[in-house]
Amino acid sequence: MSTRLQTAAVVAGLAGLGLVAAGVTPGWMAQAVPADISPQIVRYARQMLAATGLLLLCAAFFFAAVDPARHQRWSAALSLHRWAPRLAALAVLLYVAVYFPFTAQRYWHFNAGVYDLGVQDQVVWNTAHGRWYASSIEVGNYMGDHFKPLVALLAPFYLIAPSVYWLLAFQTVVLALGAVPAYRLAQRRLGAPGFGLLFALLYLLYPSVGYVNRFDFHWEAAVIPLLLAAVDDTDAKRWRRASLWLALALLSKEDIGLTVAAFGLWLAWRRQALRFGLAWAATGIGFALFAMFVIIPAFRAAPSDSFVRYLWLGADPIEMLRNLLLRPDLVLPRLLGVDAVRFVVSFTAPLLFLPFAHTIVLVALPAAVYNLLSTEMAQRVAYFHYVAPIVPFVIAAALLASARTFAWARRVQAYWLVWTICAGLLIFTGWHSLIFNNPLADDGAVPPAWTRLPNADAVRQALSLVPPEAAVLTTNYYGTHLAHRTDLYLMFDPADTEGLERAELALFNTIDYRSHHPWACQDYAATLQQAHDQDFGLVYNVERVVLVQRAAGDRAALQALTTALCRNEPYTDEQTDEHAFEEVQP
Repeated sequence: MSTRLQTAAVVAGLAGLGLVAAGVTPGWMAQAVPADISPQIVRYARQMLAATGLLLLCAAFFFAAVDPARHQRWSAALSLHRWAPRLAALAVLLYVAVYFPFTAQRYWHFNAGVYDLGVQDQVVWNTAHGRWYASSIEVGNYMGDHFKPLVALLAPFYLIAPSVYWLLAFQTVVLALGAVPAYRLAQRRLGAPGFGLLFALLYLLYPSVGYVNRFDFHWEAAVIPLLLAAVDDTDAKRWRRASLWLALALLSKEDIGLTVAAFGLWLAWRRQALRFGLAWAATGIGFALFAMFVIIPAFRAAPSDSFVRYLWLGADPIEMLRNLLLRPDLVLPRLLGVDAVRFVVSFTAPLLFLPFAHTIVLVALPAAVYNLLSTEMAQRVAYFHYVAPIVPFVIAAALLASARTFAWARRVQAYWLVWTICAGLLIFTGWHSLIFNNPLADDGAVPPAWTRLPNADAVRQALSLVPPEAAVLTTNYYGTHLAHRTDLYLMFDPADTEGLERAELALFNTIDYRSHHPWACQDYAATLQQAHDQDFGLVYNVERVVLVQRAAGDRAALQALTTALCRNEPYTDEQTDEHAFEEVQP
């Protein structure tokens, strides 16, 4: 190695040490940045410095240590021809063993909502009993909300045992199986089973995969492994099998057709399969338009409410499209603003920004655009199911960019670069998923998983009093435990009491103010007053968990509770008279 190259390695190592030191020392950055910068952004920048420093240290080490002979020995040792598939299978099983209990306890402890676990639990339960896609939340038939016909495939499991845990287990297993096409594509493109294991692990650790799994249940989570499998099979020229995955993806949600169309155009552009690509481009766009403008309105008897999130662009879809194409002054601030930068960094930083180095990432563009243009906050972050069409192509782009870089590095004998990228991917993905954006932790970015109610036992006792056939009104985090009935009504907004007129019972935990909309004790008091005025009586009141029933219970006690409910905020056990009955009246 020349003196100049040795000097470069030393400088890279010293720079790495400096960045690590800067990243782990919080005080200087707190003083250096403006006060109006978000503390979360400051923490992310500081930790990115530390991760970049580690990457430079790895580069310096591999630059100094790896010569052609050592590269061959290390490659042979880490090829893992026999062990790589077994270790990848073990990683898939470990993912399921971690995430299924995690999502199950999130539901059990009242942290999963009717939006979006309870509503789909009710749909599958109804379908299992012959009421195909029936729902009492927002629409009478779920096909009027979203086109997800394949959710009916889960109904037979409800005939074995009607349980929401089928949905949580299915979502976890299907997401875990996305490691299989990631492994196959990496092994074929990078030339060794060890690289297949690397990308299977990166997929399972990828933060957005974990967050999609964490947040309730959505059939479109299956789009992630389905589209990854389509990438793998088109790369291997297995066209029929790729068509199966694309067809299943199309039937997973109405907007997935836009991504399928983009993938078809990319295939045609890259000349991998001109006719195949153009056929799927036409199928994808045609199916998306048919689902959004024909199927959903037919079941809803009105246009899809998804367009409400884009009313700032125009009063109807035609005006929205016209302004999207002709009004860059409206559109570009949203696509190039701070939210957009944060959105893109959330996807690419865990993969060492490698997705920018391959054109397949462009397939994610339609989903990225309509998410960023939405007024719904959850669509503009990388933590929810809306990102399902984006994730597979970001991961595929990183994988294919690595393959291209590795081929160049081997050609010029820059073997140190191969090992540096492998180490960097593990550092950045591991840091993002385990430290900064850990899907298993509560960081305020997503609905909670570890919240424990102080009156959970009283909630469970009240739930046990509700007859299985009764029409019930409740709030978001309790409807998930009452979804196996034909008539479940949700009070998602304090002002939304329409369901009270149709309900036989109403259940409220009056110390729980969690919601997308501001809640206060006075909102519960006002709702209970309305219940009293509609001939409801108090059936159960323990630790401020309240169950009322129409034409039954104690109306005088309900009036007294309504008057006294908010007098003694904050709540303590001693501040409410308890009122419990043996059973709900038939």
